[in-house]
Amino acid sequence: MKENPEFETETSWTYEIGLLKELWFDTKFRAATYYTDITDYQQHNYVSGVPKTAIVYNIDVELYGIELELTRSFTHDLSGYLSYTWQNWSAEDTPFDVEETHYFMQNLPRNK
Repeated sequence: MKENPEFETETSWTYEIGLLKELWFDTKFRAATYYTDITDYQQHNYVSGVPKTAIVYNIDVELYGIELELTRSFTHDLSGYLSYTWQNWSAEDTPFDVEETHYFMQNLPRNK
């Protein structure tokens, strides 16, 4: 795939902080929060009603969320875990956005 010189290179910075705590009887709790700043994300805005037509432009995007996890070793060969993640995102508005604009981040589940 050839590079498109019309667009800036997409870059991202991710920051994460967390803790890991041993609770009781081989049970551990992990919690983390994260923030990702994406600069010059290449947004593809597909035009409805016109096959194979898209407008591509650079935008800035932020992703952020929390992760929680509880793990337990029951025996030497058996362990289990419960986990929960909440995540969200935001993107700058652009003049190219229309009512049918669909961001890739909309496919990410808010809770998992």
